Amino acid sequence: MKIIGAHIKPYALALLTNDNISEKPWIIKTEDLFKKEAKRFKKKIDSCSNPKEMFTEVENVFLSSVLTKDLSIVISAIDLIEEEKGNISISKLSENTGVSTRTLRNHFYKSVGCSPKEYIMLVKLRQSIYQMKYSPDSLTSVSYSQNFADQAHFTNTVKNIIGTHPKEIRKNLPNFRFLQF
Repeated sequence: MKIIGAHIKPYALALLTNDNISEKPWIIKTEDLFKKEAKRFKKKIDSCSNPKEMFTEVENVFLSSVLTKDLSIVISAIDLIEEEKGNISISKLSENTGVSTRTLRNHFYKSVGCSPKEYIMLVKLRQSIYQMKYSPDSLTSVSYSQNFADQAHFTNTVKNIIGTHPKEIRKNLPNFRFLQF
């Protein structure tokens, strides 16, 4: 059995399809994304004898499928969100990208599959989990350092997105996988 995984930027799917990313399922079949190219890709992967050959084929299929699109607004916004570790307002993001908040939101839904606010929350959660893993800080300290109003707001946000209480995440951190990059 051969399993290939790839870490891509949040907007990378938008370069591979003209479909609205927010309308795509969470798990996308290779055939749905690459159409006829998927069968050729599978045959090439099956004939590979080592990981280096497999990754070369993955790179080739991605590069041959990339569409030309202007994603500069989304790329700039994501770069700012990442640089600020999620601690940026939508209005500041809109101001820095030179578009209205509505235009920014529409670009995000089409190219990333979520709103800028949702993406900011995911980045803040990733930061929180990193902090829980690498510091002995209390959950209250973690919540305040990530600019949540209080620990209850932090706990509710984590439970709504991940489905688990932050204490459980901290307890299971060696086995926890969430946006690890």
